[in-house]
Amino acid sequence: MRFEDKAATFLLLTVAAFLPGIAGVLPAGAELVGVVCISDAGSDSCLSPPPTPAGEIGTLAEVAVNIQGAASINGFDIYVKTDQNILNPLNTELAGTVLGTNLFLAAQCINETGFGCTTLTTGPGIVRVAAVALGTSTTAPTTGRLFSITYNITSLAPGFISFQTGCSPSSTTSNACVLTVLGSQVVPVTIVPDTTGPGDFAFISTPDSQLIVPRGQFRLTSVTIGSIDGFSGGVSVNVEIKPRRGPFSPLTFFFVATPVVFLLPGTQTILVVEVVALTRSPIGEYTVTVTGTSGLVSHSASFSVRVSR
Repeated sequence: MRFEDKAATFLLLTVAAFLPGIAGVLPAGAELVGVVCISDAGSDSCLSPPPTPAGEIGTLAEVAVNIQGAASINGFDIYVKTDQNILNPLNTELAGTVLGTNLFLAAQCINETGFGCTTLTTGPGIVRVAAVALGTSTTAPTTGRLFSITYNITSLAPGFISFQTGCSPSSTTSNACVLTVLGSQVVPVTIVPDTTGPGDFAFISTPDSQLIVPRGQFRLTSVTIGSIDGFSGGVSVNVEIKPRRGPFSPLTFFFVATPVVFLLPGTQTILVVEVVALTRSPIGEYTVTVTGTSGLVSHSASFSVRVSR
């Protein structure tokens, strides 16, 4: 996350944690792992399949973001994405939210307009809503409406609605941009749909020749990751070097502070990789593997390194 993302999430957690009678308390039922879903506007649970809004161009479609069977919560921070050329988000509504009526709204961003917006985790077609209940929390198991979104249908093409990916902290194991909290505690949930939306991502280029790194020195190289077929979302990336040959094996780093890339459709990003050979690194051949993960989708690319004298 960028600073603005972290600031808004920190604000959410701070407000939630210091409300009277709530801070740091996990009630009975905290072991529950519920579901956060995108559902039909008439539903307040996750029993129905995710909707696929359709209609004439210019008509409106509403969907609900619901929670079902979760532990007690008193706040959430959620990003929902669509292709705005098909489903363009217009507004959000917290009426009827399971958090109650006494709310602090920490973020409300639609198409990069509002507050709690950034240039990475938000963008065209992305809705972010973060809210905290003031002085109260839900009773487990938590089931009900979190908020709703109204879209303008701008195309007759099939639309999708899914959760943004690549966020940390997250309540999900796939680092979806879904955070539910009780005070300063992250409340775990699963999500439906657990997909990244249409398209895919791939490593488009890697070093085309072996990287030679003398002992006691480092070298910089790069790989390029890009969106394919309209992919939009966050990709968590990591890098490792193998084989490990004792405590003095060479090291690899990304030349960025936060190894998360946010791709919009048709875009590419260059990742700079630093390979460091220690003065006692064993001479020989190594393989550097860069892996990107978005939701349940993962891809890798590799290149060769030789440590020399």
